[in-house]
Amino acid sequence: MLNESCTLYERYENTPGPIAQKIFYYPQWSGHFVCRKDFRINRHGYKSILLLYSMSGQGIIHYRGNAEVLKSGQFALINCVDEHTYYPEGKWEFEFLHFFGANCADMYEYIYTLSGGFIFDDSTGVRSVLESVIEMNKNGISREEAEASKSISDILYSVIGEKQRSHSFIKVCDHIEQNIKNVSSVGELAGKFGFSRCYFSTEFKKATGTTVYEYITRCRLTHAKNLLVKSDMTVSQIAECVGYTDSTTFIRAFGVREGISPLQYKKAMTGRS
Repeated sequence: MLNESCTLYERYENTPGPIAQKIFYYPQWSGHFVCRKDFRINRHGYKSILLLYSMSGQGIIHYRGNAEVLKSGQFALINCVDEHTYYPEGKWEFEFLHFFGANCADMYEYIYTLSGGFIFDDSTGVRSVLESVIEMNKNGISREEAEASKSISDILYSVIGEKQRSHSFIKVCDHIEQNIKNVSSVGELAGKFGFSRCYFSTEFKKATGTTVYEYITRCRLTHAKNLLVKSDMTVSQIAECVGYTDSTTFIRAFGVREGISPLQYKKAMTGRS
């Protein structure tokens, strides 16, 4: 089912040459749509990978048993062999690129497995690269097949790199939680995982949405609250157990984030002080 009902409809096709089909990633068709409310695509069986970039508004995508919202500034990657449906939720403007090529299906499945989904935030400048490919396709890509292939490859490897970095920081978070008593500084953590301090701090926040310091504090206080409820340890013992050098710093941090003291928390949760 294809209902490409649009107020803006720009669509450009490309016929790849024999070398492109054999060794490159190559555009098949691309464009720019502003959808009417009755726009709806449902299809399967296409030997193509679809990159769908939401420029404004949002759309709904049904794919591989999931229904996801594609918001402005996000993009989706879909293997068009599989059944998929997408349509606007209100006004929706998007750019798109269908592409294929050598090892493309295998590359896609690796990305899908690595990310656990098909919706991505554009944190690496995918839109600008996508628009360069669309422009090449619009102008006739026969003399720029290698450049178009490189651009598509750059998009795919940027997604892989971003997801691999996220996985690295999952390991960092696990290490913090399991070694909360002995975590001493951001610099030490960065060194342990082979990062510079500046890069580590920036990328950790991108991956987790919080700073390293805040994450460490959150883990310490979560562990402390568990000990307050389930043990008979003193406040000083708990402070040492969760990595604070003195009970005063622990009590201050607890009060700032919880609004009460550790002993008040214990009494509220257990009836004991």
